[in-house]
Amino acid sequence: MQNGKSGIKFLKKKKLFWKNKKVVITGCTGFKGSWLSFILQRYGAKIYGVALKPKNKNDIFAKSNLLKKIKFYECDINNSKKLKTLIERIKPDVTFHLAAQSLVLLGYQKKEETYKTNIVGSTNVIEACRNLKKKTTLLITTTDKVYKNYNKKKYFKENDTIGGNDPYSVSKAALEVLCDYYLDLSKKDKFFSLSVARSGNVIGGGDWSANRLFPDIINALKKNKEIVVRSPNSTRPWQHVLDPLYGYLNLVEKNFKNKKYCKAYNFGPKNNSSEKVINILNLIKNKIPKLKITIKKNKFYESKTLGLNSNMSKKELSYRQVWNLKESVEKTLNWYYSFLKKNSVDNLCLEDIKNFEDNY
Repeated sequence: MQNGKSGIKFLKKKKLFWKNKKVVITGCTGFKGSWLSFILQRYGAKIYGVALKPKNKNDIFAKSNLLKKIKFYECDINNSKKLKTLIERIKPDVTFHLAAQSLVLLGYQKKEETYKTNIVGSTNVIEACRNLKKKTTLLITTTDKVYKNYNKKKYFKENDTIGGNDPYSVSKAALEVLCDYYLDLSKKDKFFSLSVARSGNVIGGGDWSANRLFPDIINALKKNKEIVVRSPNSTRPWQHVLDPLYGYLNLVEKNFKNKKYCKAYNFGPKNNSSEKVINILNLIKNKIPKLKITIKKNKFYESKTLGLNSNMSKKELSYRQVWNLKESVEKTLNWYYSFLKKNSVDNLCLEDIKNFEDNY
């Protein structure tokens, strides 16, 4: 699949900035990290992946040819000595910090690991980049769950109160407090620039994490079982994974050139919208009528309502959602369907990326 005229123009513009840039992606073997690797590889960036091995045999990184296209270093971000040595050796122009313990339910089961990875591990990444003493930009990614949430229907703005309601969100909120300190330092630093990105619930092909809606649906269908849904009436800011990733790119490009972008930005769906889980399931059932759903009460606390106000990103970073909710659901289902039909993971990801750029 070739880019259309608008996509070719977009691609050329991106290559002007990213070509030959040395880019570190922590968590490159994860869902977002793999998609970002495909994008930046197209732009001619020199990609250095720093991550643990893929957790699932079907993960994008495991099933694609990314390992042949980037330089991969197996490293736990909690190993500060090894991480620092790698960053000093690579001397990146840009670092995307995506490595994390990112699952809410696992946060309850492995609190210490969640706090250590998301807070201490992230500190190790920040310090390694900050001590390079060369021009370098770091993007820290957190979540829509960092805001103090009283379960009132609200679309959080960047200056709203930070706080957590479960171990995972607490770990990310603590990271945000930490970033506040480093953001102030980076504004005065001759070499180091920092920014923070908060995105909503991302969907898209290739996510196989447990206790996430689409992977659970696909696995249930493969086994001809019911999908167990914990919180059908919870609302979330759903978006295709490519939406925030292109927002991240815009932010880094601007922050690399101008310190005024050393701050936190929201990257959520169009019109600051959120949707109930049950409504997403109904959209899917329209496509897959045989899907069986069982409601099971969640024994752990999870926020009932989540929403992001992305007006600042739209105004300052030209951020926008390309695919609406229905299109995002269709793209996601089509990706998994094609994957199960043994289509190439590389082709599936690149087709979606090119289609996305054609509509940007």
